[in-house]
Amino acid sequence: MNQTAKLARTFRKIAIKSTIAVTVILGAGSVGISSYVFSPPSVHRLSLPSNLIALDSPVGRQLLAESRTKQDYVILAQQF
Repeated sequence: MNQTAKLARTFRKIAIKSTIAVTVILGAGSVGISSYVFSPPSVHRLSLPSNLIALDSPVGRQLLAESRTKQDYVILAQQF
């Protein structure tokens, strides 16, 4: 086998290994990015201003129970 054929074979092996390495790296990166993009968002609750009453507090639940329009709450809450 002449020197040119050996050199071409070596370059072919390097090209194949490089292609495999790049494919693995890009595949891992795309898995990481897609899992970040398509994962459900985390829930961050903002603090409620002091002049408002939280609905999930004992006072908030009592106010809702005593409300004359509480039947509308379930329908409206589904929209938020």
